[in-house]
Amino acid sequence: MKTVLITGIGGNLGKILAKNLHREYNVIGLDRRDIGVLPKDIIHYKYDIRRNRVEDIFKKHKIDTIFHLGVMHNLRENDKEHHEFNIIGTTKLLEYAQSYNVSKFIFLSSANVYGPKATNSQYLNEDEPLMGGANFSDIRDLITLDMLVSSLFWKQPSIQTIILRPVHIVGDLQNGISNYFRISNKVPVLAGFDPMMQLIHISDLIEAFILAMRSNSSGVFNLASSGAEPLSKLIKHLGKKTLPLIDPIFRNIFHYLWRTRFVSFPPEEFDYLKYICMVDTTNAKKELNFNPKYTIFDALDSLNKKSFHNIIPIA
Repeated sequence: MKTVLITGIGGNLGKILAKNLHREYNVIGLDRRDIGVLPKDIIHYKYDIRRNRVEDIFKKHKIDTIFHLGVMHNLRENDKEHHEFNIIGTTKLLEYAQSYNVSKFIFLSSANVYGPKATNSQYLNEDEPLMGGANFSDIRDLITLDMLVSSLFWKQPSIQTIILRPVHIVGDLQNGISNYFRISNKVPVLAGFDPMMQLIHISDLIEAFILAMRSNSSGVFNLASSGAEPLSKLIKHLGKKTLPLIDPIFRNIFHYLWRTRFVSFPPEEFDYLKYICMVDTTNAKKELNFNPKYTIFDALDSLNKKSFHNIIPIA
């Protein structure tokens, strides 16, 4: 039985992935947080990914595949801590992957690395420049990590390296976009703007992870559930109304609410409510056989449900 390592297993996404893998694989989790209740056969190492003792995991276990989900996205953390955790931790993990002959390295990036811009084409492919960090420090970190992992393609071609760039992930998660759509009754929008949007259902993302692990392909892959709709239509689908606000007023209000912890949708993500940042998923369909089971509306409907499926029995 092959052994997989999941960094960031303490998050909801990591837990769901682990539950879908543990019956067919030895699952090891790496996360400095408590992980709560998981199947007893899953081993959890409560280590900080930056610490040298993480190497002991590779000495003790023959790791076949690494799922690197352990990237800090908490914008309330100290910027220096945030940056060091992500860059140092990922650099060490890449070194261990090379030193201990790991077969596959699968990294969760984001389509947000492309950045929302008025000049974006309708659908962006994987060769587009990564411009999402201009006004968003969290995305600057992610772009650096994306490029670090990309270096494995030429540094260690024997490692099958896969970078997944999903659009906004929606589901039982405490991320910016899910929290935005959870706003009660009237959802604030930018007056005069109604961008087309894509979402991905969390179960489609889990399936993409497993398809990536089973695939013989390497490369970068954009991911999205089926369909794209205007933001206003998505809000209407939730049975809510829009509250149009002028850009400077909107940003000032939310900067204040963010600082005082009244909202958990970071102001830095406002441009995603203004300009398009949609992706072409042709490459994932062709190389990974990724065919999303859920529509954009299914993704929205999953916001307050824990309706996750066992993905393992796929063809």
